[in-house]
Amino acid sequence: AEYMGRSALIMSLNDGLVEYVAVNETLGSLNGTSLHDAMDDDPRHHGAPAASLLLFAMLVGAQFGLHYWRTKQPKSYHAVTLVGFWLIPGCISVYLSFYRMLFFWLCFTGVSAYLLYKAQQKPLNVKTPRQVYSWFLWIYRACYFVAVVGYVLWMFEFFGLRLLLSLPDFFPELAVSALFYGLYYGIFGRDLAEQCAERMATSLGFSKRSGGRLPHNICGLCGDELKRLDEDSTAEQEEIMTLPCSHLYHEFCLRGWAIVGKKDTCPYCSEKVEIKSLLKNNPWETRSLTVANLMDSVRYLVVWVPVIILLAQGMFKVFGIQ
Repeated sequence: AEYMGRSALIMSLNDGLVEYVAVNETLGSLNGTSLHDAMDDDPRHHGAPAASLLLFAMLVGAQFGLHYWRTKQPKSYHAVTLVGFWLIPGCISVYLSFYRMLFFWLCFTGVSAYLLYKAQQKPLNVKTPRQVYSWFLWIYRACYFVAVVGYVLWMFEFFGLRLLLSLPDFFPELAVSALFYGLYYGIFGRDLAEQCAERMATSLGFSKRSGGRLPHNICGLCGDELKRLDEDSTAEQEEIMTLPCSHLYHEFCLRGWAIVGKKDTCPYCSEKVEIKSLLKNNPWETRSLTVANLMDSVRYLVVWVPVIILLAQGMFKVFGIQ
């Protein structure tokens, strides 16, 4: 029924267009001009092919330029991309009055900036790696859930299930928003976690602070007491990790130590151990080429496509193309 309705609408529009052209041709013949002559005299129709070619050339040239920049100067490329990935959505939200996006953007920026500040402090607080990992792990899980919900809602719209189930009309908009929030903040959180890891000090450990023997009920990183899962059911509990050297740590403390780069030594005795094998499912380490290409595509769409469009509009004004 929907297909037949759309076909009838297209046929009616086609009939209306034919009638519109016929009337304009008749009026134009009375005035000595035709519709085609009027279109040829309109400067906007002369500038449209030139604008399309210029925009296409800029897109192709930007691809080669960005690839060359990324190959020759990867650090500066990633730094500029990260700054653009942060600033451009915020500026667009202010310009277009997207207050919901602006609210989440400001909240995420505030917390992440605070963690970046703590990651650069010297001497580094021993609890900072744990806080960094906990925050960005929560961001990762929340964004993963939101993106999956957005994808499911979009599949409902794509296969026509929304109309079949009589779901509200705002579902398509909700699906697109959820996909964008999940992808944007998920990728942004991953990039900021790497920045925090690079800035955190590599000198941590209970032995370096106290010089004494590590008690069996103390975490070798944060110095807090280790509580077994069956000791207190009401308190906030966390899994305890035991390394081959028999030293014990909170799971998130050890994960924070791992993202700093200490993946093969015990934080207390510096014995060489394979911490990475004990810490599985790290959201910041992926070997999937598909995921890496997806993240690069989102960064390109968010950062460089708006920049290219703004440059193209500037070129249109310089050359007088409408």
